[in-house]
Amino acid sequence: LENETSLKSKNFISLGNTNLSNNIDMTSVENDGYVIKTHNNNIFIKGNSEESSINGMYGFLESYLEVMFVRSDYTYTPYLPTIYLDEINIVDNPYFMWRNQYQHEVYSTDWSYKLRLNGNVSEGEWSPAHSSFTYVDPDIYFEDHPEYFSKRGFKRVPEQLCLSNPEIVPLIEDGVRKMIEENPNYKYIDFSIMDNLH
Repeated sequence: LENETSLKSKNFISLGNTNLSNNIDMTSVENDGYVIKTHNNNIFIKGNSEESSINGMYGFLESYLEVMFVRSDYTYTPYLPTIYLDEINIVDNPYFMWRNQYQHEVYSTDWSYKLRLNGNVSEGEWSPAHSSFTYVDPDIYFEDHPEYFSKRGFKRVPEQLCLSNPEIVPLIEDGVRKMIEENPNYKYIDFSIMDNLH
């Protein structure tokens, strides 16, 4: 690794928002996407933020150097004595704005970055797990509508929504719509089942 102010090599890989990358066109990059571009035998990997540039670094390793981030404790790195690259000029924007894997090993290490996940962010989003009661609150509905909630054995209990009840879907839609209207800055929200043994 070299600081660009003391760069001695004629060929380099520029990572992130460097002075060397000032002329890279970023107009098509969205959210935490990135650009990978070759020019004059140099490689530029750049995103609109530090996180998206990191995505680009791991994307380059995976797509062009055949590296595989198999487990939190194992990365497969092939032996490539010589690397040949064609000209590259790609913009890689994620298909999904919010990407998460609910697994301890993912977020207890740097594996989440290698997988280019971003589910551990919270600014400007609302993305907790176990959120279904946010939209259909049992304190409001259970007494008059126990059929909105699932059974434990033969008894209705306010532990999960009964998603097979067709009357539930409009209530969820109304709750999601209200969440969006009250929080227009949210980029995404979560609807997921509650956390219990039911």
